[in-house]
Amino acid sequence: MSDKIVVVAGDETWTQAALHLAAALATHEGRELVLLKMVPVNNPALLGIWLAW
Repeated sequence: MSDKIVVVAGDETWTQAALHLAAALATHEGRELVLLKMVPVNNPALLGIWLAW
């Protein structure tokens, strides 16, 4: 399993710049790139079940 590079989405301009640099690094080092979007939830206990939708 290779190490992953994680970019957390935020401000659009920042995210685009971070993804550009992270993609270049991931390509150069043979790593996977993950774009993570954080979303607020009302009840974390409901994550992963249909009631959360």
